[in-house]
Amino acid sequence: MQYSRFGRTDFMISAVGIGGLYANRVSNLPGLITEALDAGINTIDTASTYGLSEELFGEALVGCRDRFLVATKSIHRDFNVFCQTVYQSLQRLQMEYIDLYYLHDISTPADWKLVRDGGHYDFLKHRQKQGDIRWIGVSVHDLDTAELILSERDFDVIMLAYNLTEREPEVRIFDLAASLDLGVVVMKPFAGGVLTETRSQAYGLDIRAADALRFSLGHPAVHTVIPGISSLQELRTAVACGNQREILDMPTRDQLCQTAAFLGGVFCKGCGYCLPCPAGVDIPLLMQMHSRFRLYDQRNWQQVFQLRSDYEAASVSGDACVGCGECLKRCPYRLSIPDSLAELHQRLS
Repeated sequence: MQYSRFGRTDFMISAVGIGGLYANRVSNLPGLITEALDAGINTIDTASTYGLSEELFGEALVGCRDRFLVATKSIHRDFNVFCQTVYQSLQRLQMEYIDLYYLHDISTPADWKLVRDGGHYDFLKHRQKQGDIRWIGVSVHDLDTAELILSERDFDVIMLAYNLTEREPEVRIFDLAASLDLGVVVMKPFAGGVLTETRSQAYGLDIRAADALRFSLGHPAVHTVIPGISSLQELRTAVACGNQREILDMPTRDQLCQTAAFLGGVFCKGCGYCLPCPAGVDIPLLMQMHSRFRLYDQRNWQQVFQLRSDYEAASVSGDACVGCGECLKRCPYRLSIPDSLAELHQRLS
């Protein structure tokens, strides 16, 4: 396993970590943790909103907690709920302290103003002084907001998406993060799963998960990448990439970027933050159908025909959307979800 200095924390962090979004899908999490340790992985990322992820890791890490940098995060904007969540995370993880705690998905200036002026940031600084938290991070989906945040407050770590379809951090954030000596964590190396074998084939592409992970690891400013891990095979793929981390040569990099360019940059990554929908719409499912439709419309009628079949099989169609706007408040990519659902229904029903 390759390691690098994790910014000002001075922790030597493994090139890949365990993203805990899918911890509930792992049939034997303690066994996966043991294999990760043997392979040299030393960081785990979870969140209070990842279902039972914190509880599952709390149980699985008994006896080996000190061998991992454990990170968690809260997306709550209500100050009292946020504070309560921090204490609950300590309990669920069965830990006396949390290595890294993030203000999560601070992706608009309004979000930032709320947690900056509402006491969230100051609360984490206080808990850091009390020893409950070692380092404080911020996770972002919008780079304008990221630049604003880093200009106004002091953080130890920044987490952001960087993959074959989202390359702008190279020119806007990485140098800034280095100048501030921040740890840099990359989430969404597979763009919500699109940059993997099965999902890319649905778009008529041939992109391997290992290639996507190699791309995210290939920038020297990146300290660690945290793909969501749900099986030993996925762990082994990540370990193989972390063992052979290398700066990609330009021909390889250009070829990967050219392949992924067909997808465009702004599309549903399937994170599910938009859920639950009051009308019962499976928004990620239909939004990804919408992305596929926009790619194939007027280009591949066979794929459009298949999409119609998939759409008809959906339990709730796009016309069930009542335009309440709840999903718009929660989508980190600020996608026009109601408009997209309406277009999808109009074209495929």
